[in-house]
Amino acid sequence: MSKLMRAGLMSAVMVILMCSAVFAQADFVPQGSTTVPVMTFYANAKYWYRTNIYLSNITNSDVKCKVTVYDHDGIEIPQYIHVSTGNNSGSSVHISIGAEEFDIPAHSSRMATVKVENGNKAIYGYAVIEWASEDSFARRALIGDVRKYGLGAGGQPYGGHYPLNNGQPF
Repeated sequence: MSKLMRAGLMSAVMVILMCSAVFAQADFVPQGSTTVPVMTFYANAKYWYRTNIYLSNITNSDVKCKVTVYDHDGIEIPQYIHVSTGNNSGSSVHISIGAEEFDIPAHSSRMATVKVENGNKAIYGYAVIEWASEDSFARRALIGDVRKYGLGAGGQPYGGHYPLNNGQPF
């Protein structure tokens, strides 16, 4: 009888350990998402081109945001993600470099971009934006815009922008 109880107890312990490992991996559970269909970064000695994602939290609660960027080969490239905020000195302030997840406080905004610090590089891909809120009942928390711009031949700047999710909160 004791062998049977010991086997049953060991089985129960194994199930609990396996379940806790599964739950430990699910620390970011998105409540909403959208896709940026084209993310580009291109730089060489003469020209450059970049995509910025501007995100604003329209809720009364903090939001954890995750921006996953995939390159032209479908590989995640978190090492090139730069997240910034504005300030009163006229330049942006880096919040994080090389991290997919970042916080956006209530009624605040952040900018995420793909940027390679050194060397020539061409990245053409897409991004998935996901968010989770402290408010478990929130269904829409972010609005955003995508800006594509660069410096072309002859030093001419060029670019444009479009709203994320057709301008609707997501």
